[in-house]
This record gives sequence, structure tokens and C-alpha cells, in this order.
Amino acid sequence: MFKSVLSASAFAILAGQVAAAPLTVEEIFGSFGAVTQDFSGNSESEGRVIIAGDATGNIIINDRNEGTAADGFDDLIILGDATDANITVGKSGGVTIEGDLTDSNLQLNGGVQTVTLGGLRTGGNFNQNEDILIENAPTPNVPEIDFAVFEAESKRLSQLPGPNTVTTNGSGQRVFGGAPVLNIDFSFLAAGTGVFDLTGLDTLLINVAGDFGDVSLNFVDHLGIAPIDAATGVIWNFFEATGVINFNSTVFGHVLAPGATIELGASNEGSVIAQSILSDNGELHPLEFTGNIPPSDDPAPVPLPAGGLLLLSGVAAMIVARRQRKAAA
Repeated sequence: MFKSVLSASAFAILAGQVAAAPLTVEEIFGSFGAVTQDFSGNSESEGRVIIAGDATGNIIINDRNEGTAADGFDDLIILGDATDANITVGKSGGVTIEGDLTDSNLQLNGGVQTVTLGGLRTGGNFNQNEDILIENAPTPNVPEIDFAVFEAESKRLSQLPGPNTVTTNGSGQRVFGGAPVLNIDFSFLAAGTGVFDLTGLDTLLINVAGDFGDVSLNFVDHLGIAPIDAATGVIWNFFEATGVINFNSTVFGHVLAPGATIELGASNEGSVIAQSILSDNGELHPLEFTGNIPPSDDPAPVPLPAGGLLLLSGVAAMIVARRQRKAAA
């Protein structure tokens, strides 16, 4: 009787302690303009942005593209500090900064917005009309971001089989398609003209090998389909990149580069997951994700907080001790 009551109590407590699962790659695609560890430079995003580390530079959020995973979150979430930043939010989605806001300017347009700071604001300007600034406050409404999850998914996707080249059509254009997975390197993206051919495909996964490189390929219409229309089902997986990837031309599709720095010299038409974004007036234009990420054969583990693990350890120790006493009797 004691064991069954104890187990029920333990699970009742644990039920309230299980941490929210980190956002997955598929949840981010189509719901956020970008999720990055750090941001610097000058960029406009037409969708929500999560910066898991620190931010500096000019950040403009306009015209949200909301997917299911973005529901309930602010337009801009910074989990570290914002320093020497100029932040403009053009809708009424709000801003959350878990750290400090230092020598930074806030311009909030649209309806009444709330800025929630986990730390303090020092210096800079805030257009405090009807908008609300809350300092040194809890910031509970933030998603769980774990780059280890993104890195594991990137590695898993890189192991899916597919051709290691792309064909060239009669016009000298590189044709991306024909198979659901392509395994290539940066040499295919350095120059020239490309087209998408997703005939019979809902998803095109392009695994790109290489530590760093340039994306300078110009995509054009093909078979009456504009690259921006095909891009909703395209995934670029830069699985080996830990250096700088230069986006010198518009990239069409959703980008997974969890170890790389994306130097955004042009627009990205899709969502971006990157270790760092260094923007040179590039823009983020999230698109709907209409593809399907190939599922894993392994079930995803349920995250358990440290307190829950300690409680389970204690329960196990008590059960073992009780059995030992019964055996001795």
C-alpha cells in the first residue's frame, strides 16, 4: 500500500514539473523569421525572431507571419542582453529580453505593446507613449531553445541517402529536384543560375557539405513556377558548417545551419536557424512550410528537470530500502 501511494504522489508532483519540450526544427520553420544564438548587424524580419544569446545592431520586426508554434510569443525574444541595439517592432506583438537593455533604443509602432525585461534598462531611448516597459521582472513566456536539438536533427538529416550532384538543363541552369534528398557541397552554389523542379515532391532536402562557403547562385522561374513558390517545401541543411556562410544572393527555402554564422547580404525567403546571424542589410522573409521533415525511427525523449530526477532517485532509494528491510525480516 505504501509503495503504491508513494508512486502516485511522485508522479502527481512530476506531472507539474516536466519541462516544456524545446521547439523543434519543423515547429520553427514557417513560424519564425529566425532563431539564432547571437545577432549583429542591420536586418528586417517579417516574422518573429528569437535570439537565444545576445543582440546588437538594428533589428526591425514587421508584418508577422504566424505559424502554430509562434502563437502566444512576443515578436522579438532575446534570451541574453541587448547592447547598442536599435529595436523597432512594427506590429503589436511585444518584446521580451531576459537580460539587460543597455544603450539601446526602442521604437514600438502599431498598437499598445509591452516590453518585459528580466534585467534593467540603462541609457538609450524608449518611445513610451501608451506602451509599457516592465523592468527586473520574470519572463515566463519564452520558448525553450536547445541548439543541441537542432544539431542532432541536422546530423540525422545529413545521413539520408540521395544523389550527390545536380543535373544541368539545356539552358545551363542547375536543376535542384528529381529526388527528395540531394547531397552536395558549396561548389554547386558558388555561381550561375539555378531552378527548382519539385515535380512529384512535397519536400526537397538539400544537404550541403563544407565548413564554410558562398551562396551566390541566382534562382529563376522554371516551368512557370517562381522560386519563392517552390521554396515553401525546400530545406537547406548546412550540416558541417561551423564557419561563415555568405548569402550573396537570395536564398529560397528554410535554412538549418545550427553551427554556422550566416552573413546575410541578401534576403532569405524562408525561416533561418543559425548559430549566429551577421546581417549586412539583408532581410528575413519567413514563408509557410509546406514540406515534411522525414521522421526519425527513434522516439523523442521526454525532458525531465533536475528536481524531477532527484525526486525519482529518492523514490527509487526508498523502495529499495523497504525491500531490503522486508528481506531481512
